[in-house]
Amino acid sequence: FSDEWLLWQSGDWYGSMLRLVERGEQLRLLDAATDRAFHAHGEIVLIAGEAGVGKTTLLRAFVEGLQPGTTFAWGACDALHTPRPLGPMMDMAAALGPEFRRIVHKSDQTSDHFIEMIEAIERLGHGIVLVFEDVHWADNATLDLLKYLCRRVLALKLLIVISHRNDEVGPSHPLSALVGDLPARLVNRIDLAGLSPDGVAELAKQFGHSGDGVYELTGGNAFFTTELLSQPQSGKRDLPQSIRAAIQTRLARLSLAEQELVGALSVVPNVMDRNLLSYIDADFGYKLASVSLNSGILLETPDGSVRFRHELARLAVLSLHTPNQQRDQGSRILRILCEHPKLVESHLDLVAHCAATADDADAILTYAPRAAERAAKLGAHKEAVAHLALALRFADRTSDAVTAQLYEDWAYEAGLADQITDEVIAARHTAIGLWQKVGRIDKVGHNYRWLWRLHWYRGEPEEAELAAQTGLELLQLSPPSGELAMAYSTQSQINFLHNRLQKSIDWARQALELARHFSDVATQVHAMTNIGSSLLFRNDPQGRSYMEESLALARKHDLHEHAARVYTNYAEYAIIARDFELAEKLTAEGIAFDTRLTLDSWTYYLVGRQAQLRLEQGRLRDAVTIARGVLAIKKLTVVMHMPAMIVLARAQARIGSVEADELFASTMDAAQTVGEVQYIIPIRIALIEQAYVASRLAVAKSELGKLLRLEKDILQPWDRSAVALWAHRLELNPPPSIELDPASPEALEVGGDPLGAAREYLALGMPFDAAFARLHCRGESQVEELSKAIGELDALGMLAAADLGRRWANACGMEGAMPRRRRGPYRAARSHPLGLTVREVEILRCMVDGASNREIADQLCRSQRTVEHHVAAILTKLSAPNRMQAALRALSEPWLLELK
Repeated sequence: FSDEWLLWQSGDWYGSMLRLVERGEQLRLLDAATDRAFHAHGEIVLIAGEAGVGKTTLLRAFVEGLQPGTTFAWGACDALHTPRPLGPMMDMAAALGPEFRRIVHKSDQTSDHFIEMIEAIERLGHGIVLVFEDVHWADNATLDLLKYLCRRVLALKLLIVISHRNDEVGPSHPLSALVGDLPARLVNRIDLAGLSPDGVAELAKQFGHSGDGVYELTGGNAFFTTELLSQPQSGKRDLPQSIRAAIQTRLARLSLAEQELVGALSVVPNVMDRNLLSYIDADFGYKLASVSLNSGILLETPDGSVRFRHELARLAVLSLHTPNQQRDQGSRILRILCEHPKLVESHLDLVAHCAATADDADAILTYAPRAAERAAKLGAHKEAVAHLALALRFADRTSDAVTAQLYEDWAYEAGLADQITDEVIAARHTAIGLWQKVGRIDKVGHNYRWLWRLHWYRGEPEEAELAAQTGLELLQLSPPSGELAMAYSTQSQINFLHNRLQKSIDWARQALELARHFSDVATQVHAMTNIGSSLLFRNDPQGRSYMEESLALARKHDLHEHAARVYTNYAEYAIIARDFELAEKLTAEGIAFDTRLTLDSWTYYLVGRQAQLRLEQGRLRDAVTIARGVLAIKKLTVVMHMPAMIVLARAQARIGSVEADELFASTMDAAQTVGEVQYIIPIRIALIEQAYVASRLAVAKSELGKLLRLEKDILQPWDRSAVALWAHRLELNPPPSIELDPASPEALEVGGDPLGAAREYLALGMPFDAAFARLHCRGESQVEELSKAIGELDALGMLAAADLGRRWANACGMEGAMPRRRRGPYRAARSHPLGLTVREVEILRCMVDGASNREIADQLCRSQRTVEHHVAAILTKLSAPNRMQAALRALSEPWLLELK
């Protein structure tokens, strides 16, 4: 393409060749991205611009300029009242092969579609271009698909092109969140501006116009400009004053029958397939050819569907009809659809749209909930919400039971699609009132149980527990059911979250028995996880078998979030119980599992636990790096941030940073808002350590007193050990109820053997705790052990505790025998959070850039066999089954590409 004149086969508005103006640089960028995508690694191009600026024209010019034989698939998002779920993917199905098309039309499972789409791309093998047009109208599921594809694009010979209107995408638009999640290094941005005055003049020459005054009327908007220039010139150059007038002039060239066809189609945004069109108008084929030739308003897509040349054209045609005429057209198409059941099933979104256009209450109440159900199955939860909201507009025309179900379904979908708002909670209460009215106590209890979840997610523990208790009491009035089993398991989970472990086990056993009776696998897994977690957190090894069985069952039945919960609880136990080998295995496997399935909230909660593991192992800088990385992800809830918040506060306290006090204050505020002792107790223990190290003993004793006042059963075995140890160090007498495990290192120090405790800590892999125990050695070895402890703490970067040791030495006149504090900021030995070597980090960066083993070998001047060994080691350390998953993890956890 040249800078000034670029050929574009129009597709066709006029059946002739038009020259594309002022888009040379953009086409070159697209060509360069294509070359990289086909020969190095996948790429993403974002094209943004206002309506009518020429995004579609640019894309068509780009696609038509691809090398012969290049596979490309084009999918568009629709401006329906509620967008069709995965509409672009459906458009692309034929181009991606018969196997993919079969899966898409057979399965309603979104995960099947996403995985199969990747496999279809891999089967095609060579470079592929996927164009997603008008993504500002995208449904929820399409945004999920784009996120899924873009996270994996690195390992594919694939170019993903996404176009959208930037004037319709604000900070709260879901597309903004998607764009923020894209791997920045793979994204190319094209912000498409309007034509310049010179560009408008050049375009005018193609129409035989002077172009005088056109730029002033259109502002350079390509669509408006083309519309105006396409009008026949009158002697007085009477240019239309709006796009509506321009389209009206074009319609005037058509026969009345052709105008009726265009008017009917204007009710349907974007695309309509030929089967439906043949029912609307038997002479559709002939009329379409005439309309395309004489007006350029419609065009035929490669798969035979029909669409308006531009959405602005459709809206302009629609605006020429009165509201009554629009309702009549909607009714007509709705009637045609409903006369053919197969059309209804394949066009549920269009049926709901036409019902809304026709303002047909009965049709809306019939088809909108069905469209919502299908959208939800495909993961398009926002679209399900919209369909249900449409049905709720006419709730006064149906029964109380139907209305209650609509509110219940709307609340569920809205809770998944958006934040949990007061409106969502109000919808649950409305459903409760209606179910009570019709005597469905089981449904009332079901909705109260959901209210527990909503309030829990919002950090409202009192309201949550009241709702859960009310739901349970009501369900117990109804015959036994799977729902009652889940209510029991919910009570178990509540008790577990508050460390009431025996109560948790008792409730879970009731839930498990009932769930097995009703073959409710999800509730079985939920209850077994509660039992296993509760047993583990009171240090009963039988819990392991429950967790292993629960994990296997969850994975077998594709209960992804249940499996993620097992990984999370099990890994947390392994860290706290100091079984670091098991903890390494579970965190690595769990993070890899969550990452592969894009379970972001579970992923980063577990990554926060991995930061905790690094802190316990004395790998201070790794812990800080990981924790800060998690906290930088602002979209996560406070619960998802909590482990990382606690780790960062503890780490900064051990470094001696002034940031620690503020971090502890904000972390404790968050923990108390959540109201769960699993967070509050560790923070108080960390505050005792911080105050003790700073010689603020009154503060330390105050915090310890708060723990001593807790009920015995609230403290877990390791909590009790910590409380007893700190009571010993602060010269307080813990109550008899605070029992110590006699085999623990804490018991050794409390018994007067801090050196033995230090040796035991080292055997467990806890160097900070070992050095801190050495600080407390007395007698003949005090000078030697104090000096050794200070040196070890310095080496670990735990400078606050090292300074405490120096103060003690100074007080005893031993300062001359102590190692001097290092000058300047702390510098730890180079390390990596997952143990990758310098060379492995370098190779992982190359993998992220899409380099093959041969290319990495050439780049680093190493043999290919050596590189293969390094890649195998990287996959093992990241628990990644292949290079794609390793690169995906590195993109979602950028700290893995750093070596501190």
